[in-house]
Amino acid sequence: MSRQQCRDQEKMMTELKFHWLPRKPQVVRLADDVDYYALFGLLRRYYCSSYLFESLVLPRQQDRYYSMGFDPAIVLSGSADKLRLIGEPAVMVQLCDRTDSEVLLTGVNPLQILRD
Repeated sequence: MSRQQCRDQEKMMTELKFHWLPRKPQVVRLADDVDYYALFGLLRRYYCSSYLFESLVLPRQQDRYYSMGFDPAIVLSGSADKLRLIGEPAVMVQLCDRTDSEVLLTGVNPLQILRD
């Protein structure tokens, strides 16, 4: 990587604009008799990026919770000293003033960037 590319990347890291993202996901409550695994299976067919979290099995008097997400505005994935940003060009422009659909930051602490 050239010196100019390093400077550009450092500038971008300090200028990621997360403030425009909504702070909370949209919540939709479903009926109690929904088969969440079947619903998630359908969502996965239509959306590239999706997740399903479920609570542990709890005693009878307590509820079990499911949380699903799909079709995010941007996907952030980090490991070691890399942070990958993937999103539609319009979203990437808002986030980092670039029209690329994928940006890879190297030599960074992904958790620190997300925390800040």
